[in-house]
Amino acid sequence: MTAPIVAEHDNDPARVCGIISKQLDVWQEIEDVLGGTRELRKKAKDKYLPQHPGEKDPNYQRRVKRMRLFPAFKETIEGCTGIVFREPPKLDPKTSADLLHDAEDIDGMGNSLEIFGRRLFWQGLAKGWHGILVDMPVIENPERTSGINEKYDGVRPYWSMIHGSQVLNVDAIWFNGRYWFRQLVIRYDLTRRKGRFGEEQYCLIKEWLVMPSGRVAWLTWEQNENKKWVATGHKGLLQNCTRIPFVPFYAGRFLAPLHAEPPLDELLITNLNHMRLDTNFETSLEVGLGPILWTRGRGSTDALVVGPFATIDLTDPNGQVGYAEPTGASWSAAQERLKEYKNEEAAMGLAMLQRETRQAETVEAKRMDKEEQHSKLAVAAIGFKDALEDAWSIHAEFKKKPAPSVLLSIDFERLEMPAEEIRVWSERVSAGQLSLQTFWQMLVEGRKLPEDFKPELELQRLADEAARLMPPEKEPPPTGEEDDEDPTRAGAAA
Repeated sequence: MTAPIVAEHDNDPARVCGIISKQLDVWQEIEDVLGGTRELRKKAKDKYLPQHPGEKDPNYQRRVKRMRLFPAFKETIEGCTGIVFREPPKLDPKTSADLLHDAEDIDGMGNSLEIFGRRLFWQGLAKGWHGILVDMPVIENPERTSGINEKYDGVRPYWSMIHGSQVLNVDAIWFNGRYWFRQLVIRYDLTRRKGRFGEEQYCLIKEWLVMPSGRVAWLTWEQNENKKWVATGHKGLLQNCTRIPFVPFYAGRFLAPLHAEPPLDELLITNLNHMRLDTNFETSLEVGLGPILWTRGRGSTDALVVGPFATIDLTDPNGQVGYAEPTGASWSAAQERLKEYKNEEAAMGLAMLQRETRQAETVEAKRMDKEEQHSKLAVAAIGFKDALEDAWSIHAEFKKKPAPSVLLSIDFERLEMPAEEIRVWSERVSAGQLSLQTFWQMLVEGRKLPEDFKPELELQRLADEAARLMPPEKEPPPTGEEDDEDPTRAGAAA
């Protein structure tokens, strides 16, 4: 995500509407966790691992260097996506050859419908919803351009994914059983050449709107040298398209147009809490592994030298020397809590497969919901199929072809799981009998070990996960006064 634009007034194209602005903080946190340990370390002090009152910078940087994120959130998204895409979406074989050809390169960048769809589902599952923009290149003198010209000039619709943070403004109305967009404003952060070898970042805003005539128009805005947004002069009317060519895919519970709950939000919060406890636990182990020398009544202010060949001279007859070290009474409780976190995270991920009765968001989901109860993952899969078909209807309208059907095998038995089975699987992960990665692979393969399963590789995965609960190598305890490492460099270490 990029930095938000500040709008000056209600007619400023950079103005962010309320429905989008209320989701920005959540999306940023999701992006940070998906960035992994390195990204969280960069933002530790401001957000994810605050510095304790009185904690000196060198000691705090030691703690930051021990931050490691157990990848429960990301692995769950990967696993759920793998389950749905065990049989990837395809177009009905009766679809026109022209559209079947487009499906092999749906975004104009060489990505097929399967690759594009997998990324779309992954992003929607992570953030609640994700958008498809079906755009059409500008045709000069369209009234004089034949279908043959379009074919050889590469003029065809292409799809692009639009994340919610790119959307600045939206105006939607409810009509004839669905929401229709009357206006949609999208931000693009781009790079262009500057001079012969340089480059510069700039922002372009594209506004789509439905004209009073019913036709769909677009125009673009860019900042001038005074940082004022001005129309670039690039604008046009869509040919063969009767609505703004944008389709949202809602993977989470629908709240409003372009607003849905991230379905794994509770897992995200638990994953961060797990990381904080793990970080503090390892820090306490580091401090506890090295007993701290203390003296009383030395009678000297000289620096104390400690080692096998050093002596401590006490001038005070009542002086004392000793070592202080923690009893470690709380360590076993912390270890148990870390294991419980893994259990909770596995169970929260599996909750996507738990059958439940819920209000469906799409026409197809409503029809299916009458027959049986669905898991969150099953409903997301149905919504994904509906979104693809909606996008294809726009694509086909551009090309004056019949809209195709999307074939997606929604195996409800594979996408759903009873509560008792959820408990059993999550306990196996918590007990260290199964790594998180293999756990999700098994679910993708239908609750059986994957064909490429290797016991020695699984033992290594389990050892890597268990290492998070083991004491680090013994290091000299922090003094609280100085550190031989550069704190700035340590804080930036990823």
